[in-house]
Amino acid sequence: MYKSLGGGWISSQEIDKYVQQLADEQVVDVSTIDKNDLFYNGQIVDLYLTKEEKQAKKEKKKAQRRSEKKQRKNARKNN
Repeated sequence: MYKSLGGGWISSQEIDKYVQQLADEQVVDVSTIDKNDLFYNGQIVDLYLTKEEKQAKKEKKKAQRRSEKKQRKNARKNN
């Protein structure tokens, strides 16, 4: 499953979390939801993150951007 707004593939943990949220919203058992037939609705998984999870996600993205920026800078130096 691909994230529609944020881009990138969704991890199996995010899928499990999304399935649990969907089951809670629809008041059904988690086992009745086929994970292979799900559609990712925007960034619904992000709505249920704790402050700590949001901060960790933000820090991870920030570190990734810094790393990519450094790689681009090094690539320009070498060319």
